[in-house]
Amino acid sequence: MSPDGTKVFVTGLSSGVASPDFPFDYATIAYGTFDGHSLWLGRYNGSGNKSDVPAELAISPDGSKVFVTGSSDGITSGTDYLTLAYPATPP
Repeated sequence: MSPDGTKVFVTGLSSGVASPDFPFDYATIAYGTFDGHSLWLGRYNGSGNKSDVPAELAISPDGSKVFVTGSSDGITSGTDYLTLAYPATPP
């Protein structure tokens, strides 16, 4: 939840479209706490078009950024760690 209590952030797996063998992407959604409506959606499909699996979500202390971390399968590098930063309130 954002420090001011106006947003809730959720991350998890989203069905990918690149390959049925590697079906997962990151999906992160911000919801308004007043009425539960979706404020924004962030998706991530890595350059390898393989499985991307989020594991944790954190909010910066000032509430300006949302961080999502997990794993991402690369083209030739195998499984890598990946951390994304989103603005908590997109422009």
